[in-house]
Amino acid sequence: MPLSLGFIPGSSIGLTDQLAPEASNNEANAADTPVLPLSEAENAVVQLYQPGVSTRDISRTQDSLHRLQRSQYGWAYANAFLQSSNEVVRFFGALTFTIKFNQDWDTLHEENASETYERVVYWFVRCIEGKDSAVVIRKLCSALVAYYLRPSVRWDRIVMRITERLAKASTDSGNEPAAEIGPILCGLNDAQLRSMLWFVETLVHELAQVDTSSLQGYRYRQELSAELDDIITLLQCAIRLPLAHGPLRVKEGLGCFQTIAVHASVIWSARCMEVDRLRAIVPAAINCLFLLETTVQATETFTEILQRFSSFLDSHHMRLLSEQLTSQDAQAMMKELKRGEYDERTMSFARLLVAFGDVAVQDIAQAPGDSAMSQMAQQLSELMLCVGCAGIEEVSGLALPFWVQYVEFLSDTECSYADEAEPDWLPFARTRVWDIVEACFHKTCWPPEAEEAVWEPGELHSFKSFRSNAQEFFQTAYVYLGVDLFVKFADIALQSQEPYMRNRLEASIFALNGLSESFAAKELNVDGALSRLFTSGIIFGYANNAQGSLSIKLKRTTVTMITNYTSFFENHPRFLAPMLNFLFDALQNPKLVNVASIAIKSVCSSCRTHLVPELGAFLEQYTMLLAWDSVDADIRERVIGGVASIIQALPSDEAKYYPLATLIQLTQDEFAMALHYLEANEVAASRLSAVRALRLLVSIGKALRVPENVANPTNGSTYWSHGDGATLQTIIYQMVTQAANLMRSSSEVMEAICQILRAGYNEIVPGPFTFPLNVTVEVVLGSTLETARLEYVFETAGAMLAKKSDASQNDLQNAAFSILSHAKDLLCLVDDIRSQDPDLIASIIELMEKMIPHYMLSIMMLGPQINSLFAISLAALAGEEASFVQRHEYEGQVAAGVAMALNVYGPQLCHVLAFQIGGDCARSQLDTVAEPLRKLIPAQPQARRWLTQALGHPDFPSSRIGVDQKRIWMQKIYQ
Repeated sequence: MPLSLGFIPGSSIGLTDQLAPEASNNEANAADTPVLPLSEAENAVVQLYQPGVSTRDISRTQDSLHRLQRSQYGWAYANAFLQSSNEVVRFFGALTFTIKFNQDWDTLHEENASETYERVVYWFVRCIEGKDSAVVIRKLCSALVAYYLRPSVRWDRIVMRITERLAKASTDSGNEPAAEIGPILCGLNDAQLRSMLWFVETLVHELAQVDTSSLQGYRYRQELSAELDDIITLLQCAIRLPLAHGPLRVKEGLGCFQTIAVHASVIWSARCMEVDRLRAIVPAAINCLFLLETTVQATETFTEILQRFSSFLDSHHMRLLSEQLTSQDAQAMMKELKRGEYDERTMSFARLLVAFGDVAVQDIAQAPGDSAMSQMAQQLSELMLCVGCAGIEEVSGLALPFWVQYVEFLSDTECSYADEAEPDWLPFARTRVWDIVEACFHKTCWPPEAEEAVWEPGELHSFKSFRSNAQEFFQTAYVYLGVDLFVKFADIALQSQEPYMRNRLEASIFALNGLSESFAAKELNVDGALSRLFTSGIIFGYANNAQGSLSIKLKRTTVTMITNYTSFFENHPRFLAPMLNFLFDALQNPKLVNVASIAIKSVCSSCRTHLVPELGAFLEQYTMLLAWDSVDADIRERVIGGVASIIQALPSDEAKYYPLATLIQLTQDEFAMALHYLEANEVAASRLSAVRALRLLVSIGKALRVPENVANPTNGSTYWSHGDGATLQTIIYQMVTQAANLMRSSSEVMEAICQILRAGYNEIVPGPFTFPLNVTVEVVLGSTLETARLEYVFETAGAMLAKKSDASQNDLQNAAFSILSHAKDLLCLVDDIRSQDPDLIASIIELMEKMIPHYMLSIMMLGPQINSLFAISLAALAGEEASFVQRHEYEGQVAAGVAMALNVYGPQLCHVLAFQIGGDCARSQLDTVAEPLRKLIPAQPQARRWLTQALGHPDFPSSRIGVDQKRIWMQKIYQ
């Protein structure tokens, strides 16, 4: 076929350039790219795919070849590459044709496009005849599909035409195609038939990516519908049995059918005729499920159909599928799985079984008398009994989500029969759930230490992931089975006191941890089960004395149980003593100290009143903890927070002083180290120590808050401000101010300082962290533009003004004025407000918003200086500035000031909002911009006049919006 596609220097092919298309813009941009001789271009392609080539060389070669592909010679290079004896180069030639069709289609004249298509078909046929690899032929399929998905190309039985070319039934493309494709397909060999399947598969896959709601998508959909009879005949020819016709052909046919079926819901609707016609392939595909050579492909085909387009299979197909999945072949496969024979065949069968169960879960649950569905349920149960540890064997992990769905369906069904007699099938289903609970529990048990020791990290992760999923299953089952499930796990724990049962004991406690969110103290059975468990001594006695690596897991799980069930210990203080001994022992174990600190904080917070007699022991444990250099700061914070919770429960301020002074002194020692490092110019170490000390203060401050369930006595004690307790408050104040002055550039330091200040804002009862207003004001006034987390500093100031109900109005107004004045001064130092940190601007605007209306006097005290703050709000155009234009009742000088500000800034605000909505802002920002407008219109009668003026401004951003449209918009917003 003597076709030429342009001239390539140094090549013996394509010596005429009459077909070289005119250069497009992209090609023109690449016109100055040096044209490589063909041999050099081929070498570059080979180098691109060579192993061991540096990333830099690959990038340079890719760039060079990409420019070559996009140049005006790209078509000719594609053709030349396909003549190479090197498969990699031929693949690159097919790739180049695909790229040219997709990106440079406009450079082809109509006659050139037709001839280029013929050239690609020629290479498609020739590569198949030459027994080229699948990777080259599939890429040629992509090139053909790219051609057919050009808007100007019309389809005309393209499957038939390409099939004829393969069969050499017609060499003249102008001849009319044969009436039937079946006889032609029967004459194709396996390689030709597989290639046609690849073409159809690629065509459908690419078509599914096109927007079907567009006109072009609609046309493609109609074109594909016209091709459907030929495609179905192709699939039937490929999948027909016996396998003597070629197992590879059958597998490719199944893969093609899979692609078409799963994309059918995207290309067509589920109920259209095209989908119904495709269903004719299903019975033949089902017959391939347990043929040795096709099992994997057939099971994968139906698995994906069930997962992505289950309605493609009608009730008849589901019945055929269930019969196959419960046949003797399927039962033989189940035996292999239960023996631990996990290969590609058995695993693909397991995935299909679960996919079928997900779709048919209601039928499986409701039809114990149906032999197929009953057998299906049994097989799904047996998947949970396969040999091996969960996660190492993947089967139980595949099946578990189905059983979650199964139990959820039973729970919903039982609720619907609350006032009626339950159906006959429900007791059978409940029994099955108990069986799955038992099987799942066994799968959560840790294996012997010798077996675990040889696990790879990925296998350990998989096992832990299964255990986490198992906990979720137990939670779901608890909703259905109720407290009986809780009692069952507690009984397993009580029956697991022998040393060889440690894994069962750990698994039972682990399961109970999963049920902690479902735990209700009012349920006497649950309360009694926990009481029996903790009375037995197996938890805090046997678990604590266990040895070996499993004992660490057992202790860790037990510590987690304490955290999860702190409310139980609060109601049963008799168990606190053995529990605390267990926790203190765990705290001294480096492998358990983290979870132990979490438990101590939780227990101390919930049981603080009961733990007051143990305060001395807690202080001793914390002091010992500080001696360990390897203990993380988070652990110290949790423990000191727990100790402070107990101190909060002491009956008087005087009783709190000495234990609290101990904690503050230990914290001050840490801060002194920070100052020492600073003097030695060890800045990093200084900041690290300072952050540790300040975060310890944060933990103490939060823990000293009166719990929400305890009434706040409104006493006027001055113990912490003027009494003996003032010395502790002074120490805290000094640490805060020194850190703010010396380390304000550290974000962690400034964040901790703000959290210390916030710790006392919500307190009504005076305490060591309820500082006077001036402490927060002092921190704010000491800030500069270089202060880290400056926006958080102003957010903290706003929180103080909103929460400080114990201060006088005069002090609050003065504090607000000082803070706002400082914010104005800082922003005046900024050259371009839009280039400044947006979080800082937003925090200051939010501060102003919180000050309205209660601190309007402070705002007006700024006088003319207020102009800069309003200007900043307009420049930032955040939603919060709308608070100023809302209707509030003011009196006297404040009312006059508000009126004056409205007259000055109301028109400016309306101007900015109108311009933003009119085109200056992105569509995604319209809701934000519209928020102040929604507040403005009902609050200010003058807004109509201001908006009208803004809309009529000669610089209005959109020239496409006319006077009538503006008038209609005004009418709509004032409706």
